[in-house]
Amino acid sequence: MKTAEEIYEEMLETFAEKTSYNISDSSDLAVRLYASAAQISALYAQIDYVEKAMLSADCVGNIPRLSRRDARNRAHGGDKGHGNNPLRALCGA
Repeated sequence: MKTAEEIYEEMLETFAEKTSYNISDSSDLAVRLYASAAQISALYAQIDYVEKAMLSADCVGNIPRLSRRDARNRAHGGDKGHGNNPLRALCGA
């Protein structure tokens, strides 16, 4: 899963490559790109979580819910699936 920083760096590189212009880190465009990168990273985290949840869903079809806080932590590289993970409770780990 890509972090927001990795996505942001890719966005900066692509922008510079396509426009021949480097964006200042303090510019409005840089802030908007970083916000977009954070949202994309959160989507990657949710996709990853759903894929894991679908594989470990129990017989009844119960799928653990990823809270917004967990998705945000994972998107920013905080929680890598350790600690208070609802999948562990579901799988009995």
